[in-house]
Amino acid sequence: MADLKISALTASTTPLAGTEVLPIVQSSTTKQVSVANLTAGRAVSVASVAITGGSSAPGVISKDATTGLQIRGLAGSGYDLELTNSSGLTSMTVATGTYKTKFWDDVSTLGNVVISTSGKGIDFSATSGTGTSELLADYEEGTWTPLISANGAGVVNFTSTAAIGRYTKVGRLVTVYCRYTYTSIGSVGNDFAFMSGLPFASANSGTEITGSMQLLQSSFDTKNYQPKMTNNGSLILFQYDNGAGTLYAGAPYMVGNSFPGSGDITILLSYFTA
Repeated sequence: MADLKISALTASTTPLAGTEVLPIVQSSTTKQVSVANLTAGRAVSVASVAITGGSSAPGVISKDATTGLQIRGLAGSGYDLELTNSSGLTSMTVATGTYKTKFWDDVSTLGNVVISTSGKGIDFSATSGTGTSELLADYEEGTWTPLISANGAGVVNFTSTAAIGRYTKVGRLVTVYCRYTYTSIGSVGNDFAFMSGLPFASANSGTEITGSMQLLQSSFDTKNYQPKMTNNGSLILFQYDNGAGTLYAGAPYMVGNSFPGSGDITILLSYFTA
């Protein structure tokens, strides 16, 4: 077979399979090497990599001395970067160490944004403000079980037929709701009748927090009832006035036998946690 110039050779079929062989000189001896082994085990330095295959539009991966790794124009649905679980990929982690990952535009996700470290969240410090914190580090919804008992100890309690509680926590602000239906005050007597079961203790704010309360009764009275969240605690206390602005003078909170014999209580109250 006569020698041919490279330009005279028949073009190979692409893409290459990796099993094709080329001649190389190794230790003064001409040997063959497969295409797949040309860069195996060796670092390859390139200014940028153009991506043209797959279902995504053509894109470029490059490194900038100032902004670091850049991935541009990879997805075909209007996004510059798309992380997907196709081909059996179940998770993807961006390991940034002490550095940060920055997105220059809106971020859309089909799943949840999961905060993996306690105390971390969404930082709004880029907005102007004079607050002591602009980090939203917690959100929670749940249930709690209200219980009115002597001094809130949960031992001697009202006889209840319904005790339902819901709460929402946004940052340090907790909003609680409950409905508590009781048929008798039991043996609480002259002990304070406090409600326990709250999901979080309150902050030490120096004063008790007042909420709103409705007490439906079989026999109407003219008293205005109100719940108060204990300062630096997790109990709800009760007060009433006689309709003329005079608070119950018991001590100063309501004891068991100052409650109507039966009633249906609903409470809505917001307070800060520690």
